[in-house]
Amino acid sequence: MTTQTKTIIRAALDADPTMSETDRKAVEVVMDGRDPFEEMPRCIRYAKAAELLGVKRCRIKQLVASGVLVPIRTKADGRASGVTEKSLLALLRGQKAS
Repeated sequence: MTTQTKTIIRAALDADPTMSETDRKAVEVVMDGRDPFEEMPRCIRYAKAAELLGVKRCRIKQLVASGVLVPIRTKADGRASGVTEKSLLALLRGQKAS
């Protein structure tokens, strides 16, 4: 895809009020020739995260509440179903989650 085509598509996306930021990013990923499914965050359930860290589930919830771990929420009810693999790996490496 040429640079001009990408510029035109980006302008159209910016002008469309029905496009969410998430949708815009997904289109950008595809335009760049990347696999959008590889860009999706992987969900680690609370129980598995607790097992990997050697703590209880309530500690995982505390880490989510304090912003150390990033939750993945379902659209249906807004409840967190787990944490992002990226934030869990960052914690294990002693880095800040993004």
